[in-house]
Amino acid sequence: MGEDRLLKLVRSRHKVLLRVMVVFVLLLAAVNLEQNVQDYHINQNHVMDLAQFEESKQMAKKNHYTFYDNKSYEEYREDQRHLFIPKQKGQLSSDFISGNFFTVVSYLIPLLIGLAIASIDQASGFNAAIFSSGFRRRRVFATRYWYGFLSLLGVMMLGSGITIIGYYVAIPAMYVGLSGMNLLGVLLMNIAVVSFMYTIGTAIGTIFASPFWMGVFGLFGTWFGATAADRLIYSTMRSNPVRLSGNNLFFAYFIAAMVISIIGYFATRWLFDHISLENAGNVLLLPKLRWVVMIYALAVIPYGLGPWLLNNELLSYTVSIIAILALGFWWWYRERPQKKLA
Repeated sequence: MGEDRLLKLVRSRHKVLLRVMVVFVLLLAAVNLEQNVQDYHINQNHVMDLAQFEESKQMAKKNHYTFYDNKSYEEYREDQRHLFIPKQKGQLSSDFISGNFFTVVSYLIPLLIGLAIASIDQASGFNAAIFSSGFRRRRVFATRYWYGFLSLLGVMMLGSGITIIGYYVAIPAMYVGLSGMNLLGVLLMNIAVVSFMYTIGTAIGTIFASPFWMGVFGLFGTWFGATAADRLIYSTMRSNPVRLSGNNLFFAYFIAAMVISIIGYFATRWLFDHISLENAGNVLLLPKLRWVVMIYALAVIPYGLGPWLLNNELLSYTVSIIAILALGFWWWYRERPQKKLA
């Protein structure tokens, strides 16, 4: 009975945070919708005539752009009338479709909510009360995780729904151009984005000892990781085009995101079951994970930054690695006296 009351408290502790998140996501959806509709109407007022189209086609060919390949002027005019061009109806997603539903902030929201929930419980002493009470940590973690996850997914889906309805209200239905496949792609993208980013935020918030370190490593670590991943994908596709494309590539990314999220969930739940608040004065609640963080930093930061120093890759990599190792030494030295005192 006592455990049930505790789990109810876990679910109710973050209601204010989640309500703020709901308002913010809905406002973001409204602003994004207004901007997209405005851009659509601007495009309708700037349709090229035949001469301009042919000139643009020649310029695109000269610069090796493929947008106008084998496209007639009639096809161009038909595409311009649509918000989403008809050729995308069979696709689960494309850069244009995802760009109309997801912004950079859309990816940050699940990450920040995961961090915020964990930091609130850590900073307020709620975790300390749980750990000393004898309640099962795994059940507490699962309750908190799924409450936040389902709330996030629900409001993100609501935001996408508002965007879709807004398109059909503001633009003639025949020219919206969304198909069932496109809508399925939006649904799957919401699931993948929320699962992946929220799990990362929860993991970072679980293992770091204070909101400050959660924020520093969470935001910068995610940014460097995303930059490195984006650079790797771009260079791989440029030098050796992948066999997967279109819907197959989308499913590959979706499956990868879900697999990482599932592994991350169980790994974080295990870590939550083993962290000790004796290390609350350190950066990490599990100091041994310092080496995991350092390996991650060495793997993604130099590669993600690229040739940032004098446009010299070797010099840039060397300076980045030295800086990371220096930070690691400082980190080790900072926590070494505390270990001796313990």
